Amino acid sequence: MSRWVSVRIIGHGVSKRHASTKWIGGMRPISEVCTTPSRHRAISLGAASAIVSPPCGALGVIQGEQDSIYFSGDSGYGPHFKEIGAKYGPCDFAMMECGQYNEKWPLIHMMPEETAQAAVDLGAKAMMPIHWGTFVLAMHSWTDPVERVTERADELGMPVITPRIGDVITMDALAGFRERWWEG
Repeated sequence: MSRWVSVRIIGHGVSKRHASTKWIGGMRPISEVCTTPSRHRAISLGAASAIVSPPCGALGVIQGEQDSIYFSGDSGYGPHFKEIGAKYGPCDFAMMECGQYNEKWPLIHMMPEETAQAAVDLGAKAMMPIHWGTFVLAMHSWTDPVERVTERADELGMPVITPRIGDVITMDALAGFRERWWEG
């Protein structure tokens, strides 16, 4: 496990043994956590964007005994998604950044259509858009990210999981969270 992740987890009171091997609370054991690159601009980089590793970007791949999960963190779209998919994929479930975007920020946050494509590039079996409906950074409507990503994902044949805010999901029940509840 990366030092950055380990230090943060251990800093919150999780033992070294649990921080590197399994979740707390009886969840499935974790075999490996791999930090992966993302494309996101940090304040220290000024106007330049770059492929970076955490803390600026993604957590990455969480490999369990039965399932693998990818967590994108903030990232612009790029070839790194195909590279991650080739190295660690396919993944069972991808939590993909989708929201707070603008056409002027292509290297720090993906447009919703790119989010769906990134999930395909990773080889994900299903994806969940995250980072939408949270806070206002961009000028799009609250539902624009999820509407656009689900439309493009449908075109690409990528299943989209959309739990209601506060729902608890499990890998065994992903298919139960495909309702488009924001449509009213």
